[in-house]
Amino acid sequence: MLTLTKPISFRVPLTVTVRTPAATLVEPIGRSLQALLSIRSIFIRACRAAISTQFDGDHVSKYDALRDHLRRRTSEVRYPLDEVSELVPGGLPPSAYRYEAWWANGDQTHPHSRAWGDAGFTAHPDLAGRAVRFAPKPRASR
Repeated sequence: MLTLTKPISFRVPLTVTVRTPAATLVEPIGRSLQALLSIRSIFIRACRAAISTQFDGDHVSKYDALRDHLRRRTSEVRYPLDEVSELVPGGLPPSAYRYEAWWANGDQTHPHSRAWGDAGFTAHPDLAGRAVRFAPKPRASR
């Protein structure tokens, strides 16, 4: 498990005061930079792996809090979009406020649609009223 407590930056101070032909310095500097780039590449791969970690068979998504919130509901609910946005880390994207298509139901390729679908709900946006109604799916389609 990778846990970062503070930002990491790679800095290589390089001061050369030796009087020598430049050609003799190029090779050691090149090896140092190559080693740093290799470390950077490993670090980036580790971060990507941590972000896309599988947990208990469910893909970790920024919409998981919305899914969990809806799972605790048993009947139809209506929320202002700003309230839904507070449940989502980083908030809802601008397209959620502009396009009804963003709220399409049954689209398993989009994590936001999968969130309310997995919770057993369908979404019915009212973009003019800046709200969304989540209705329970009929029992047969759950």
